Amino acid sequence: MTTLPETRSTLQREITALTDDLSPVTTEAVAACIDAMKRAGMAVPTGIPAGELVAAYALALRTVPKAGLRDAMRRIRQGEYADMDYAFMPRPAELARRARAEAGKYREDLVRKREAHAALAAAPAAKDPATVARVRRLVAGFRHGSAA
Repeated sequence: MTTLPETRSTLQREITALTDDLSPVTTEAVAACIDAMKRAGMAVPTGIPAGELVAAYALALRTVPKAGLRDAMRRIRQGEYADMDYAFMPRPAELARRARAEAGKYREDLVRKREAHAALAAAPAAKDPATVARVRRLVAGFRHGSAA
């Protein structure tokens, strides 16, 4: 069984990790995703000049959480989207939409953990030492009287 401080500390670590997962993706992460899709044999969408590929995706994904993009890319690599043509990379806006949808579960988890942390923080403080000593004396007296 864990103590209240341990539970609050664990929740705080989980909140920090989720907050990091929900931070926006970097241009380097976007470039790595594009490279992964190219290596998987996916063709570049038409209408995007080759030199502007990373910039186009980075613009569309600038507010997308890291965890959402990571999960969307995992599902693309594993072929889990039934409505997607895997011969081509998803267009930037489509990849952003999928990544935002994947990030939803992380947002919900963060809200739950923050609520749990707030509820634990509002938990009653430790008992007054004088009250604890008085109750212990009463219990000891009861035990002594019952033992006879």
